Amino acid sequence: MEQPEIGEYPDSGKLLAEGSRSSATPFEVIDRRGKILDYWDGEP
Repeated sequence: MEQPEIGEYPDSGKLLAEGSRSSATPFEVIDRRGKILDYWDGEP
């Protein structure tokens, strides 16, 4: 397994982005394809 890891699950439309799993606070996101947010979305 390499870090970071990006995975795509075409049957369910999901994406996985995973950072360092060895740290005390690993980064992991599992999301579904959908609306693309602008970089500044939600920023003041």
